[in-house]
Amino acid sequence: MRITVAILLVTLLPGVAVTQTTLAGTVISCADGTPVPYPSVYLREGNRGVSGDSLGRFRLVYAPAAPPANFMVISSLGFATDTVSVRRFLSGDRSVICLTPAPAALPEVSLTGKRLRRLRTLGNRSESRTIVTGWSVDPRSGAERGTLIKAGKNPRLLKRVNIHLARSTYDSLRVRVNLYALHDKRPETEPLYAHYATVYLTEGWVGIPLGPDPLPLKDDVLLTLEIVEAWSKRDKNVLLLSAGLFTRGLYHREHRGQPWRRARTGLSMTVTVWE
Repeated sequence: MRITVAILLVTLLPGVAVTQTTLAGTVISCADGTPVPYPSVYLREGNRGVSGDSLGRFRLVYAPAAPPANFMVISSLGFATDTVSVRRFLSGDRSVICLTPAPAALPEVSLTGKRLRRLRTLGNRSESRTIVTGWSVDPRSGAERGTLIKAGKNPRLLKRVNIHLARSTYDSLRVRVNLYALHDKRPETEPLYAHYATVYLTEGWVGIPLGPDPLPLKDDVLLTLEIVEAWSKRDKNVLLLSAGLFTRGLYHREHRGQPWRRARTGLSMTVTVWE
């Protein structure tokens, strides 16, 4: 499997040329050579990043600046993060990028002797059409929006994630629900858990089941929605998620390489748990 690299020249104004570099390739597993779906790829020294597609293919375009980007970071849940020299990548020394499997360790939750009797909803239940957050989404953008979920100290099992769409003009969206642990009250960079789903609704509550086996949940966590791919017949689109005031706050970033930023409004996202 080969990774192709192209160099593009784009002229913005007469006599002014800006060189853009395209890093394009495929991420595979070192264990068996299969594609790693939706890998996160970003430049360590720059404010650029993308998510790959379901076949592990990515395409990152950037304009070199001073200082130039020296390293490209590739990550995916269940694999060890790899850092690749941009110079070596462009020279063809690394024609294949493979990630070593390293399953994420979920927190252990003891439910011995405890019966889970009821379903409960935790999080922000706002259905606002005026207080919103979102994007004009670039397919495979890797952008995330999320909210803190106060799970408490009692063990629970996470069954479903619920997100309220204020408005979406997309025909369908491929999204990833991520669950992040907190360290010193700040979200970690890499998620503990990720789950993919396809969304067809244009507004209202979207329920995303997390598989046949409920996920152990304990302590506060950051729950995010990440846009992976988007499909639409329209030239211009918008995705707006409902939000609410007086909540625990909205966390957001445009790709995995950025630090988390915080806003005052909170994303309308809840979890359904057994307790």
